[in-house]
Amino acid sequence: MRRHQQAFTLIELMITIGILAIVLAAAVPALSQSVRNVRLSSLISDLTTSVTYARSEAVKRSRRVVICRANAARDNCDYGGGNWSAGWLIFVDSAASDTATPVYGAANLLRISDVPPSGSTINGRSGVAGRGWVRYSSIGTLARASASTDVFSWDVSLANAAPERARTVQIGLAGRPSICKGAVCE
Repeated sequence: MRRHQQAFTLIELMITIGILAIVLAAAVPALSQSVRNVRLSSLISDLTTSVTYARSEAVKRSRRVVICRANAARDNCDYGGGNWSAGWLIFVDSAASDTATPVYGAANLLRISDVPPSGSTINGRSGVAGRGWVRYSSIGTLARASASTDVFSWDVSLANAAPERARTVQIGLAGRPSICKGAVCE
């Protein structure tokens, strides 16, 4: 009795590997772009969640709460404007008034954000000027640092993510965050 061997020939194996290589060559770049887009969406979600958390803590504690741009060591605030890519701190503010510069104390720290992914750009601004902090009043509204009626916004993007995926996270005067396409929320 003769046994038939069941196996692939070398030609069949080479054709299969060739087809697999073509499929992978087309799929990997699309997968990489999808991963970057998901990272950007996650970053926007983290920022919005932090804003909502700070607002709820201000109301719960009946105290002012601040979100500030973290310094490089992530152990204090950097109150200047610019990129928030080192992350942010949320703390109970002990400043004398809404118009005073926030006073950070490690004992009042509520939360430290995760470090945003590399290549992140998170620019905070009030109107057109850069700013490194946002303050909530004890009733959950945006506490203004001046007589201006400017809202606070972050322009959030990620290097190599699809440019149309960039968003603006804006806090209105009522204190609620919204996510918009483009630089101005309507």
